[in-house]
Amino acid sequence: MTPMSGDAPSPNSVPDGLEGARLAAARTLGEALQLATAWLRAAGSETPALDAQTLLAHVTSAPRVTLLAYPERALAPDQAAAYAGLVARRAAQEPVAYLTGRREFMGLEFHTDRRALIPRPETELLVEAALREIRQRLSDPARPAPIAADIGTGSGAIAVALAALDASSHWRATCWSRCRSRWISSSPTCPTSRRMTRASRHRCAATSRN
Repeated sequence: MTPMSGDAPSPNSVPDGLEGARLAAARTLGEALQLATAWLRAAGSETPALDAQTLLAHVTSAPRVTLLAYPERALAPDQAAAYAGLVARRAAQEPVAYLTGRREFMGLEFHTDRRALIPRPETELLVEAALREIRQRLSDPARPAPIAADIGTGSGAIAVALAALDASSHWRATCWSRCRSRWISSSPTCPTSRRMTRASRHRCAATSRN
């Protein structure tokens, strides 16, 4: 999916229209989910309930299971307003990963926003194939340590996943440059990729320690 162009409204601004006003006035988790799901379904979302739950979990910092188990719990006015803003953007076809700023890939959590494409599930097959090749080469002491290069990186999903999941590396305890499977993250001429890759790297390191 290609990043969308144009300026997005503030997540905390109440969107125009009846749907936005109703959602911003919701005072319980269950009411908010019901209104948001109906809005997204009418807007053509293929997964309206999942989208609504994911965005509300993001706004409230509560697990999705909690939202479903306790629909009677109160929703603060500022949370309802922020939620209405995000749902309005999702109804306008903005990807959920851009709205939450995160996406899971290979069991790791990556930073995502409009500056780069969203990591796709199919790309996990590429990472799995690369890991098999890396481990096969590392098993042969006569062969030099492989270099894993993510050319044209955006969020850093491929490069960070390879470095984090390569069983031969000791990245959790040592500097990245000391991994046997060397890691090249992005072109030095692309500061946006460097910043996004750095953010993903730190998030994935925290994820792996948990």
